[in-house]
Amino acid sequence: MHRVTRRKVILTSSASSDDGGHVSDIDTAGGADTEADEIGDAYASTKAMGDADRESGATRHLKSEHTADVHTVFIKKDDYVDPHTGLVESGHVCTVCHQGTLNGIIVHQPRAPAFTTSGLLDYVVELIMCEDKAFQLVDKGPFRRLLTYLQPSLSDKDIPHRKAVCNEILKKAEATEVRLKEILKDIPGKVSFTFDAWTSDPGNPFLSVTGHYIHAPPEQPNNWKLKAEQLAFTPMEGRHSGANMASLLMRTIDHYHLL
Repeated sequence: MHRVTRRKVILTSSASSDDGGHVSDIDTAGGADTEADEIGDAYASTKAMGDADRESGATRHLKSEHTADVHTVFIKKDDYVDPHTGLVESGHVCTVCHQGTLNGIIVHQPRAPAFTTSGLLDYVVELIMCEDKAFQLVDKGPFRRLLTYLQPSLSDKDIPHRKAVCNEILKKAEATEVRLKEILKDIPGKVSFTFDAWTSDPGNPFLSVTGHYIHAPPEQPNNWKLKAEQLAFTPMEGRHSGANMASLLMRTIDHYHLL
């Protein structure tokens, strides 16, 4: 059964007339037939494509065959030896560039050491010495409040005062002297010295003595390095005379058993 539609058609004439044309009603059914034919053709085409796809299923290639030219870029290895560091690592290794594991590409932030009061003292000593600060810095309110802000569990007794810092510095200086004596007694060459007098702002004179030597491991004598260590920073009594400086220099040489 065909649907019948009615549409208005305005007929015009090329010749002029008094009424300017007239309107006529026309029954049309041909438009519906054309639309139905187009839908049928589209369905038949889609069905033919599906039938052809199902028929070719028996001869379809496996997915692995289609991707045979695609290789695995990273493989997981637990005993990979990094060619740059010689360290054994675990991770995913690039099989194309062989540059190492992904751990070498990803930047890892160094993990902060566990907090201890002895570690805090070491860092405070490093700050005082490297930045040439006064011992009384650690007794200043802003400095102590800064530490409690960073570590709220700290009590006042956990934060070192200037006397504790001074004692720790002297202890580390003694340990350094012992280490230097052990090094200097085993070097195969000689020690050269440079020294300089210095006066502090309040007018206190000091003499700094630096030792220069060549150090090489006994098992690798050709792997030598030029070293320079400060051997003394001693208060001077009296003027910056040659006699005073010579006396302090000889005292330093005797202290390190270099004669």
